[in-house]
Amino acid sequence: MGRLPLALEVIGSFLSAYRGRMDMWEGTMEQLKRKPHMLVQDKLMISYESLDDQQKEIFLDIACFFSGEDVRDLIPMWDDCDFFPTVAIEILQLKSLIRIRDGNTLWMHDQLVDLGRLIVEQENYKEPELRSRLWRSEEAIDVLMGEQGSSKVEAAAISAYEGRVTFTNECFKNLSKLRVLRLYGVELDGTFLHFLPKLRWLRLPMKTATLPANLHLSYLTSLDLSRSKIDGDLISWSSIKLSSIVELNLDRCGVTRLPRTLGNLDKLEVLAGACASMTKVPADLRGLLNLRKKRSHLRMVKSTPADISRFSHPQKGVGTLFGPYSVKSLGSSTLTFLDLSGLVDLKELYLCGDLLKGECLAKLCKLEILQCCKTARIVQVEEFVVHRCFE
Repeated sequence: MGRLPLALEVIGSFLSAYRGRMDMWEGTMEQLKRKPHMLVQDKLMISYESLDDQQKEIFLDIACFFSGEDVRDLIPMWDDCDFFPTVAIEILQLKSLIRIRDGNTLWMHDQLVDLGRLIVEQENYKEPELRSRLWRSEEAIDVLMGEQGSSKVEAAAISAYEGRVTFTNECFKNLSKLRVLRLYGVELDGTFLHFLPKLRWLRLPMKTATLPANLHLSYLTSLDLSRSKIDGDLISWSSIKLSSIVELNLDRCGVTRLPRTLGNLDKLEVLAGACASMTKVPADLRGLLNLRKKRSHLRMVKSTPADISRFSHPQKGVGTLFGPYSVKSLGSSTLTFLDLSGLVDLKELYLCGDLLKGECLAKLCKLEILQCCKTARIVQVEEFVVHRCFE
């Protein structure tokens, strides 16, 4: 981290956090004097031990799994676990235990990663199933295949680069406290109705081809299916319960349709779906009251509802969510018209590849910004006021 030796920077940041506390300074300096040949990890441990329990949990999560991840994708999970992530992330930065790069990317020094993983290994050297986190795929596969899991396990990451690895629901029967699960190239088989009751963060990238039936994850806050090879026609959304979902990532996956009940996910903040195979979206998304404008999009969708005025957040702009898309009706070359007449409070409108009646614009009395790419067509134009229009 920077030009200073890591241990010196971490200890310096630790002492800086306790400026004015002479007892902390004197105690730390005395500890270092008594052990002048203390290993670097022992010096780093001083800063780790100063964290409270919730901050330690987040530190260990990052060390074992999340260095390099977007911190925004993790906040809902940590928040739901009552780890107070906003405060914890700030403290970890102040003590030079992590950094936030490029705006939102978590970064931890390799030596601190090693420290965190050593701390977890010390929970039980001989029996991985009795540790809180399993980041080595071989150990995690052995634990699950042998149905040896325990309530001690809180998080696991498994990557199968060769061959085929399939986990049945029975493999997870003892993992009652599992809250983080990251799978790569792994198949799930069976019914998960009463399994993974505390799971809050699930990623199934690449190679994964199916989702299990009866996936009732009432605590799940983040579901990432991006870049997976899931056959969209095989997903039975009606058997998947995601009542607490905050983030749903379907970018570049094989999903062909979204659940009809998507509009009922009132906690959903991030909906990402740049998916060429997606044929349509539900007609009513009015229940999505908390979508974040900057992080949500549905791009490359082949068909969107003509009655788009039924969508929530009209003041934020329709195009912000949908982005460039074609409104060709499925199985027909006839373009359908977007009906915006109900969006009386619309302030921003972005059109690309859309066919729109000018009379609809005449009813948008609060419209301030209209952006049109060259493929957008507005017909039957009547007089209407637009402050800015870009071709």
